[in-house]
Amino acid sequence: GRAFFQLMGTSPGFAVDHVLTAHLAIPRERFADGDLPRRLFEPVLEQVRALPGVRAAGMTSLLPIQRAWSNLRYTVEGEPPLDPGETPSAERRASSPGYFSALEIPLLAGRDFTARDAEPGQPPVVIVNETLARRHFPEGSALGRRL
Repeated sequence: GRAFFQLMGTSPGFAVDHVLTAHLAIPRERFADGDLPRRLFEPVLEQVRALPGVRAAGMTSLLPIQRAWSNLRYTVEGEPPLDPGETPSAERRASSPGYFSALEIPLLAGRDFTARDAEPGQPPVVIVNETLARRHFPEGSALGRRL
């Protein structure tokens, strides 16, 4: 019991006060063309950001402490190839511009996502956590590196 109460006083690394979350059930058949961000997410976020008292708003496929087993295998450009069973994986979450601001999650380096990142023809952009950055780039920065 004592460990539980100590854990309750520990910061989770994101804002928990004055934060509202909502779940959107999205019918895949209506947005099967891959244009979901522009047609649905951006208009919803614009309306939420315009509400009185809202300081920041963003969307994510999964809240920080939820687990949905959405792991994605990856390789690091410039690293030697690994055996198939040794390829690392990371939990993947899609996030919109403003998500990190809304939860007051600090970016230690680099930048937030922008609407331009989702435009056709743009190279994919990722934001990695500190654990992945230290694992693969212990002597330097993850900025500019490719997964």
